[in-house]
Amino acid sequence: IIVATPGRLLDFIDASMLDIGLVGYLVLDEADKMLSLGLRPQLDPYALYVQVLLFTATMPVELEETAQQWQQKPVVLHVSVSGASISRSVVQVCRCLMIMHGNLLLQEASKGTRNPPRVLVFANRIKTVRFLHTTISAAGMKAATLHGDRSQAEREEAMRDFRSGKVQILVATDVAARGLHIRGLPYIINYDFPSRLEPYIHRVGRTGRLASSGHAFSFFTRNLAPLARPLLALLQVRHPSRA
Repeated sequence: IIVATPGRLLDFIDASMLDIGLVGYLVLDEADKMLSLGLRPQLDPYALYVQVLLFTATMPVELEETAQQWQQKPVVLHVSVSGASISRSVVQVCRCLMIMHGNLLLQEASKGTRNPPRVLVFANRIKTVRFLHTTISAAGMKAATLHGDRSQAEREEAMRDFRSGKVQILVATDVAARGLHIRGLPYIINYDFPSRLEPYIHRVGRTGRLASSGHAFSFFTRNLAPLARPLLALLQVRHPSRA
C-alpha cells in the first residue's frame, strides 16, 4: 500500500526509489492537484494496474472522468461537503480596503513575528509572492517562498527554514493551503483574498490546529464584494461593520 500526493509519488518513481509493480493499493491525496499540475499523463501508466483510492477537497468533472477511466464502477463518497468550517480557536479578522499596499502587509506581519516568530502569508499569484518576498526582505525580516515554480528540493528547504525559525515569514501561493502541517503556527495573513471561500477555509486551517490558538488576518478589497455575504455567514458576524 502506497499513500502519497501525485507529485511526490512521481518523484519517488523517477528516483527509482519505488517499484510500482509491487504496489497493490495506491492512495492519492490531493488528487485534484494531479490535474491542475498536469501530472495525470505521467500517472496513467501506473494507475491502470493497481487499485486506486483518490482523496480530494474538490471534485472537478475532470477528476470524475479520471476515476471512471482508471477504475471499474468507482464509488464516490462525499464527506462534510457542506459542513466545512474553521476551528473556533482561530481569531479571524478582515480589513476592508479600497486597494492593497505592501506596507500594510509589513505592519501586520510585524505583529506575528514577535513571539513566536512565524507568519504564513498567502498570495494568489507567483508574481505577487516574489514581490512580497522582496518587500519583506528589504524591511529586514527573513522570509522564504513556496510556490509552483520552485522545485521539490527548494520547497523542502523553505519549509525546513520556516519550521526551524531560520526565516520568520513564509510567503506562499495555495500550494501551501492544503496538506501542510506546521506545529504551533500562530499567524496567517491573506494578502490576497481568494476568489472563493473554499481556499480561504483551507488557508486559515493552517493555524489553530490540534486545539491550539491562532490568528488569521485578511485584506478584503472592494472587488470582492460578491463574497462579502457568504464570508460574513462563515465568520458568523451579525454586524458587518465589525468585520
